[in-house]
Amino acid sequence: MTKQDSEAIWDIFKEIVSLIRYCFLSNEDKFEFNLKQLKEKYWFEQLLLKVPYLLPLIEEDKELRDYLTSRKNVNSLLREKDERKKFKEWLEIKSNNNF
Repeated sequence: MTKQDSEAIWDIFKEIVSLIRYCFLSNEDKFEFNLKQLKEKYWFEQLLLKVPYLLPLIEEDKELRDYLTSRKNVNSLLREKDERKKFKEWLEIKSNNNF
């Protein structure tokens, strides 16, 4: 086994442990974890700077919280430009309904 193979196996093992730990988090902890991941992304950071009332909206809206509790949804937001676009449009609709 090469060093590269060992590193790949170790990375897979760490990912599996991370997934298992994530499964046992409460919905609140999942939401916080996922929101933190989004806050680290430039596009989301810029969005919050541009529209500061979005963060309280996200934290208070049940549908948005439920959406962001899902690891699958957040991974899509992190990876897919089209999913980000849909999410931003959804936020716009939500913000117009609430303000």
